[in-house]
Amino acid sequence: MARRVDRWYLVTLVAHLEVIRGTLDLRVELDANPGETVAILGPNAAGKSTLLRCLAGLQRIDSGRIELDGKALDDPTKRIFVEPQDRQIGVVFQDHLLFPTLTVLENVAFGLRSRGATKSDARSRASAALERLGLSSLANAKPTALSGGQSQQVALARALVTRPRLMLLDEPLAALDVTTKVDVRRSLREQLRSVDGIRILVSHDPVDAFALADRVVIVEDGRVSQSGVLADVAARPRTRYVADLIGVNLFEGVATGPSVELAGGHSIVSASVRTGPVFVLVHPSSVAVHRSRPEGSPRNVWEGTVVDVDLERDRARVRVAGPIDLTAEITATAATQLAARPGERIWLSVKATEVETYAR
Repeated sequence: MARRVDRWYLVTLVAHLEVIRGTLDLRVELDANPGETVAILGPNAAGKSTLLRCLAGLQRIDSGRIELDGKALDDPTKRIFVEPQDRQIGVVFQDHLLFPTLTVLENVAFGLRSRGATKSDARSRASAALERLGLSSLANAKPTALSGGQSQQVALARALVTRPRLMLLDEPLAALDVTTKVDVRRSLREQLRSVDGIRILVSHDPVDAFALADRVVIVEDGRVSQSGVLADVAARPRTRYVADLIGVNLFEGVATGPSVELAGGHSIVSASVRTGPVFVLVHPSSVAVHRSRPEGSPRNVWEGTVVDVDLERDRARVRVAGPIDLTAEITATAATQLAARPGERIWLSVKATEVETYAR
C-alpha cells in the first residue's frame, strides 16, 4: 500500500508483464513501495535487463500492465505507452552511457534540459548535485578522463538530479574492480537513501543485494522463482541457482520420517521428521572431510572423488562427486593437512542435526 513519502506526490510500482523476444519468454509480476530498494537477481539471459528496459520504456511489453503512482505507463490492451522521457524515471546503465563530447556538468544537466529546464537552471541544479557527491572538481572534465568509480558516480548524479519517482540501476557496479567496488557500493547505498521513490537494482552479485536492497526477487528462465528479504531467501533456497548463489548444498527428495530419498536412489538422514516432498539443505561448513572412513556414529557417510579444491583466503571449498555430490568448506590449514587433489578418493560425513529439511 502506497504511503506518503513527499509532500507533493505518492509513489508505488505495480508491474505485471509478458514479453517474448527470441528464446526469451518473460512473465513477471513485480511490485515495490516508496523508499524501498528491490534487487533483481538471476543468471545470465534470465530476463533481468529486459525487465528493467520494460520499466524504463525502452522495451514495449506484449501484454500486461506497468503502473507507477496509479498511472499506467504501458498497457497494450488500452493502447497506452508512455515514452521514456515522460516517465519520470532515472536510469543508471551498466556501462554508464555518458556522452563523451560533453563535460561532466553538461552530462548531469542533460536530463534536466530534456525535461524542459532552462540552461542556467539545469546547470545550477547539476552543479549542486555534483557538490553533494563530492564531484565538483570534475565538473569540466570529459568522461574519458574519469575512473570507473567516478564515471558511475556521474551517471548516478545525472539520474538523481531529476528527482525520479522510480530509479533503475542495471548492474551499476559490474564494471568496477574489486577495490573500487567496495568504496562505490558504500557511496551508492548512501545516495539511494536520498531517493524518496522506488529503487530497482539488477545485479548478479548477492553482496550488492545484501548491501543495497531491502528485498530480492529471483528471476530464472523468465519467471520469478523466489522473492523476499534476502536473509529469508538464503535460509530457504528453492532452486539450484539460489543455492549456488549463496554457496550451500541443496537437494530435492521425498521424506519418510527422518530419512529422505534423493534422486538416484540414495538417501540422507535428518534429525527432523517429515513426510512428502522436501528440500534438503546442507551448509558446506557442516560437511566433515576425512582421508579414511570416519569412526563413531555419524548418520551420513559417503566416499567420493575430489573434483577440485578452491582456496579463498583462510578457507578452502572442496567439491566432491559421489553418491551425493557435496561441497565442503574447511580451513586452509585443514586443506593443507588433507592434501587431497582432484581425482583422489576421500570420505565425507554430515551429522543428522546438520541436515535441514523443509517442504517443497
